Amino acid sequence: MATSKKPATSSPVTVRPPVELVRPASWPLLPAARELPGPVLFQPKMDGFRAAGFHLETGRTLLQSRSGRDLTADFPDITRALTTLPEGTVVDGELVAWNGAHIDFTQLLRTPAARARDGIHVTYVVFDILAEPGRDLRARTAGERWEALSRLMAGVRPPLQQIIATTDRTEALRWLEQMQPFGVEGLIVKTLDGRYVPGARAGWWKVRHADTTDADLVGITGPISRPEACLVRLPDGRQEVTTPRLTGPQAQQVAAAVAGRLDPATAGPAARIHWVTEPQPVVEVLAGTGRHGEVHYIRLRLPD
Repeated sequence: MATSKKPATSSPVTVRPPVELVRPASWPLLPAARELPGPVLFQPKMDGFRAAGFHLETGRTLLQSRSGRDLTADFPDITRALTTLPEGTVVDGELVAWNGAHIDFTQLLRTPAARARDGIHVTYVVFDILAEPGRDLRARTAGERWEALSRLMAGVRPPLQQIIATTDRTEALRWLEQMQPFGVEGLIVKTLDGRYVPGARAGWWKVRHADTTDADLVGITGPISRPEACLVRLPDGRQEVTTPRLTGPQAQQVAAAVAGRLDPATAGPAARIHWVTEPQPVVEVLAGTGRHGEVHYIRLRLPD
C-alpha cells in the first residue's frame, strides 16, 4: 500500500546570517526642517554594540555584529530573549550596557559573569526589522518597517526593547538635549521612504552631540598650497585631524594662515603632516563627544 507524502512546508526563515547592516552617514549638525530630505524618522543614537538579532529554526538564536562577528556567547541573556520573537524574525539594534541610569560602553567589553557580579544590565534596543516570519522586509520602506517593528515589539519585555521614534524635529531636538546626560550619543535620522539597502539608498544619517570650541592649528595634511585637513589640539590636549576634507575656500584660508609658519623639516612634499610652528593660529571647530567624536573645521579665528 502506497504511503502518502507529507506536504512540503516552507521555512519561515527568509533572511539568514551574515547580513550587511546599513551604516549611516554623518551630519555635523541637524539640518533645518526645510533642508531635511523629505519626511524622516528621528531615533536616539545609543552608545553600544551594533548587532543584528536572529530567531532561526527550532528556537536557535544568534547575534551578529556589524562586522559579521558572532556575539551570541557574549550576551547570553539577550540570546535567550530573542526566542520570545517569532521564528523567522531578524531585527537590527544596539546592545547597551546600563551602569545605574547611565549608558556605559566599556561594560560591554567585560565578560557576562563580570557584568552580572557588578549589577550591570544589558538591553538590546531594537530600531529596525529586516524580516518577519516568511517575509524579507528589506525592500519595504522605513515607514512600513517601523510599523511592522511596532507590531512585533508590542508586549515584548526587557532585556529587549524598541527604540522610541518621532517625525517631529522639535521633539527630536528636545531628546538630543535631555538624553545627553544619560549617555545617549545623538540622533539617527531615516527617510521614511528609504529601503534597508546598505549605501545611500537607505537614507540614514547620524548626528552626534557636538560643541564648538577653539583649538590650536598645529599641522595640516595634503599639499601646502591646498591643505586637505587640519591637525588641531583641543583644550583637553587631544590632537585630532578634522573631517571632512576642507572646501576650496577653507583650504585657501588655512594655507594663508600657515604661510611662513611651517616647520622646514616637515615642509617637503612627502611629509604626511606639515607641522605649524608657534605661535599657532586658532581655529573654531565642532568637536563631537564620546568615543567617536569627529572634529569638523568651522573657521579660522582672526586675531583681535
